[in-house]
Amino acid sequence: MTRTSTINGRKNFTLRYSLYGMLFGFVFPVLGLLVHFNEHNLVFSAKEIFRQLISEPLLIIICFAPPVLMAAGYIIGIAAERIYRYAKEETTASFQRMIEYAGDIFYTSDVYGYFKYINSRLQKELGYSPEELIGKHYTEIVAPAWKEKVVAFYTKQFKDKSPESIFEFQVLCKNGRPCWIEQTVTLRFQDENITGYNGIVRDIEERKEQEVLISELYSNLENKVAEVEKVNKELDAFAYTVSHDLRAPLRHQIIAAEMLRTDYINLLPADASELCETISKSAKKMTTLIEDLLRFSKLGKQPLHLSTNNMNQTVEIILRELSATYDSTRVSIKVDEKLPDAFSDASMTRQVWANFISNAIKYSSKKENPVIEIGGRVNDKETIYFVKDNGAGFDMKHYDKLFASFSRLHASHEFSGNGLGLNIVKRIIEKHKGRVWAEGKLNEGATFYFSLPLK
Repeated sequence: MTRTSTINGRKNFTLRYSLYGMLFGFVFPVLGLLVHFNEHNLVFSAKEIFRQLISEPLLIIICFAPPVLMAAGYIIGIAAERIYRYAKEETTASFQRMIEYAGDIFYTSDVYGYFKYINSRLQKELGYSPEELIGKHYTEIVAPAWKEKVVAFYTKQFKDKSPESIFEFQVLCKNGRPCWIEQTVTLRFQDENITGYNGIVRDIEERKEQEVLISELYSNLENKVAEVEKVNKELDAFAYTVSHDLRAPLRHQIIAAEMLRTDYINLLPADASELCETISKSAKKMTTLIEDLLRFSKLGKQPLHLSTNNMNQTVEIILRELSATYDSTRVSIKVDEKLPDAFSDASMTRQVWANFISNAIKYSSKKENPVIEIGGRVNDKETIYFVKDNGAGFDMKHYDKLFASFSRLHASHEFSGNGLGLNIVKRIIEKHKGRVWAEGKLNEGATFYFSLPLK
């Protein structure tokens, strides 16, 4: 039994038994008077009834209290019924207003699919007025390509007695254009029998257009990924060629130039000896550039092997390896004895330190008293390290070129290099989700920083 039928049954019960109570209340005093007159052998007449009522006050209470109470009950029942009817009408009106001005189309249909009610949202979404569709079958507005699927959808829901289902399909708007909608359909039941459908319809045309756009973008992205993969394969092939086919001739040039200069030192003129040295230096420079290019190309594919690294030990090893490149009696290198440990890839982190420290040594080499400071600190989110020198420095207005590929702020005849070192550092730190930056003044030195996230 539905809630509505239960409430109506209660209302009818109240009215019916209030009426029964009032009728019984008027019969009860008559029966009471008949019993009283019969027990006292009195003549049942209006005059005697009046006399007995005056002389017997209890008889008044016995005869007339029940009808008064029952009449009051009847009045209360009538009032309750009117209050109920008013509340029901107000509730129904409020519900209808809410449905009428809802943001989606709401409809009801009978069990066969003929529309019984549609709210006014229909006209805004599909162009039809409610009167145009009430009494018509739902298949009359379904797009031809979708009729079979929609009928199967309704049939399955009816057969399975599924309380609620959601379905997306196309209907014909009033202008004849197919429109995408999303429909939520619920079944109405009376006892165990289906009496009809309630439906909520939402216009999803814009969403479908976005889905098509996303699908196209995804397809384009897949094509781009395929192109990038193809380019990467070509770069791998190029890197292989560089590493095997170019480095070997360069090694031969270096060896040949060294042999000419040493084995034929007494036969070669001074100019020829200098040319051999130039060939050797150029070949070595080219070899270094090739090695940096290979390191640069492999960096993106190289996975991170994260672990806790002792930075003091790392810096100590690098300084020991670089000791042959500078005069330790002239260059002062100060290292913080309590460098914070880092959670990073050990080999990549070592490469960062090696680049920063070797650059500091190189760019401060022309100073009378080169001073290099190495330190670090921990804040709430990251560990920051720095290498500071008092060397050539740089002009901050050229900062955007500092970490760019093949970009140098100093001429090659001033300081050697190929412009890849800082870019490799930048890629390593960004791979760790860290930051890299620098501060400097021309001829006054520079400080290079890098940060690594905390574990």
